[in-house]
Amino acid sequence: DLLRYNIFITTYETLSINQLAFANKDLFKFELCIFDEAQKKKNPNARITQAAKAISANTPFTIVVTGTPIENELRDLWSLFDAFDPTYIGSWKSFRERYAKPIEDEKNIGKVEKELRKKIGDYMLRRLKKDHLQGLPEKHFKFIEVPMHKDEIKLHNEIINSSLHSIEKLQKLRILSLHPKLLDMEDKLDKENFIQLSNPEKFFKSSKMNELLNLLNNIKAKEEKVLIF
Repeated sequence: DLLRYNIFITTYETLSINQLAFANKDLFKFELCIFDEAQKKKNPNARITQAAKAISANTPFTIVVTGTPIENELRDLWSLFDAFDPTYIGSWKSFRERYAKPIEDEKNIGKVEKELRKKIGDYMLRRLKKDHLQGLPEKHFKFIEVPMHKDEIKLHNEIINSSLHSIEKLQKLRILSLHPKLLDMEDKLDKENFIQLSNPEKFFKSSKMNELLNLLNNIKAKEEKVLIF
C-alpha cells in the first residue's frame, strides 16, 4: 500500500526497524530525504544512524535539519555530515585528527576552528526566527547572577584543575551549573535518579535551584504564569 504514495513521513524508530525495506532500491526510489531533528542520529554506532545512512546513500538529495548540530562534542557534527555526504568530511578518524583532537588539545584552536567553519559553511544554511517571522514581540532579557555555595565552588575548582580536555571540562561545568548532584548521575536523569534528586536533602544542594524556587514563589504570589525550558 505504501508504494501508492509519493511522500512518506515516518519516525527514526520506524526507519530503524524497517531499514532493510526502506533501503531496498527495488522497492523505494526516493528522490529526496529530509531528516528533521537530526541530532537524534548523532551517535554513529546507533541503529537509527545506520538506518539513516543506508537510506541517504540511495537518495540523490538529502537535507538535514537540526537546531543543535553540536550537543556534546564535535563527533555530533561529524555524524550529521557523515549521514548525508560521507565523502565530503571524511572518516571519523581523519576528522578527529584534523579538527577534533587539535581543538581538544588546544593547539592552533583559532586556525582549526576557522578552517572547520569554512568547510561546513558551504553546506550549512542558518535560519533565525527574527529574519523570517515578522511581528514577533521584542525579547527582554534579565540575567540573575547566582553565587555558588562552598561545595559547588570546591567541585568547580576540581574540574578546572583536572587533566580533562577543555571540551570535557566545559561539559562537566555545564552539568555542575544545572545541579551538582547530576555529576554523580553522568547527566542521565532517568526515573530512579529523578526520584533521588527530588529528595529535599539533595534538591536544595543547588544554589541555582534555590534561586529558581524563589523566583517561582514570587510569580505564584503575583498569580502570573511561567514557562521553564
